[in-house]
Amino acid sequence: MYIYVYMYIDVNICIFTAYVWQGVYVTDLKLIARNYLSGWFWVDVPGSIPIDKIITYTTNSEEMAQTLRALRFIRMLKMVRAVKFLNKLSQLEEKDRSGSLRTVLKVFRALFLMLFSAHFLGCMAEILKSQCPSLISHIN
Repeated sequence: MYIYVYMYIDVNICIFTAYVWQGVYVTDLKLIARNYLSGWFWVDVPGSIPIDKIITYTTNSEEMAQTLRALRFIRMLKMVRAVKFLNKLSQLEEKDRSGSLRTVLKVFRALFLMLFSAHFLGCMAEILKSQCPSLISHIN
């Protein structure tokens, strides 16, 4: 449940976060909201709603609940944001003239990619386990 809280907080922070347009930081809240609503909002919001939990608690049929657990893939849309984050790190690296920040960013990027990869593989394994139990029994 903590992941949903984090995602909800992320949506609320992003709607107030300045962005760069033509080399200038935009700090006007109306423009920030308009920019966010025209782009990443539609990726962030579906990923922050615990659809699988809502359906599991409101449905009596176990079969229906299992089928609807597949909706967890909506959270995978958050991975698109992770790619955007890595691109921002690359831009920050390019702007660093001294090179001191570059080393820190390389270490951070390596750790981020390891955690991201482990998380992604764990999610894929869980999806396979819940959707294809016969496949898992053949592997064991």
